[in-house]
Amino acid sequence: MRTARLVVALLVAIGFVGVVPRASGAAAPSSAQTGCEWPTWGEGPDRTFAYSCPTDLGPTTVADLRQIWFFRARDTVTATPAIVAGSAYVGDWSGNFYALRVKDGTTRWRFHAEPHGRVYAGQIVSSAAVATVAGVRTVYFASGKSLYALRASDGRVRWRHEIGRTGPSKG
Repeated sequence: MRTARLVVALLVAIGFVGVVPRASGAAAPSSAQTGCEWPTWGEGPDRTFAYSCPTDLGPTTVADLRQIWFFRARDTVTATPAIVAGSAYVGDWSGNFYALRVKDGTTRWRFHAEPHGRVYAGQIVSSAAVATVAGVRTVYFASGKSLYALRASDGRVRWRHEIGRTGPSKG
């Protein structure tokens, strides 16, 4: 199996989460988002790609960036990680989905999604979303032709829904 790496781009995304300061007059973080998090692709439902919290990162400090950790995924990663409560959530093309500690890059848990044979690129190619539903922080992502909802605390499946099932054959 091909080995892939989450390198500096992911580390910057995890360590600084985009850190594009909001322009004056820009929308405040959505009510669904709390704290300095990046719970879905584009930062929130309005897709500003702007980090809403204060940061020291800027044109004069970018040269000071250093790699703080490295994570080797089992295969290619093409998604932006979701960052919530000190964890980064991201999947790879082999169907592995990871919860990583932002502080040091260690794996909190790993989930292997059921593989689907007919995928264009990899099993997990899109970004995850994290939300609290019915009091349970939940991570949502697609793998192949299935949508998953996992408990963010331990990676256990809350539900799985497969789309595009084959209907009855025509006779």
